[in-house]
Amino acid sequence: MSRNSSNYSTKTGLTLIEVLAALALLSTLLVGILLAGHRHTGQIRRSRQALDVLHRVDELMYRWMATDGLIPREATGRLPGEEEFLWKTRVVSQDHAESLRIDVVRLEVFSRREASSDRPLVALDLAVPAAQRPPRGE
Repeated sequence: MSRNSSNYSTKTGLTLIEVLAALALLSTLLVGILLAGHRHTGQIRRSRQALDVLHRVDELMYRWMATDGLIPREATGRLPGEEEFLWKTRVVSQDHAESLRIDVVRLEVFSRREASSDRPLVALDLAVPAAQRPPRGE
């Protein structure tokens, strides 16, 4: 009696489990790539917005210097040409600044869309000549 060789033949190909495992790995990789791409485009958008704001801040500082040459120490306003962005200045205490006879004025720019956010889009520390102060001990 001859043995049927078809019972012992080796079949080539992938099982259903192997195909499903490969699909799961590929889908995980695809989701990771899409999430990274989304984060990247968001970062590019924020960077472009910050650059635009910096150009507006440059215009604002030029106007301050052209009019009276003073940077306001405690003030707020809107950026020129942009109703969306608000600026605020305040004096920041720096121990070493007093000995140098300067004030450090922080210029911060906020978006009106993100009014709930305390985090500015742009923050610049500016060294300006110190305001007149009474001498110590008086």
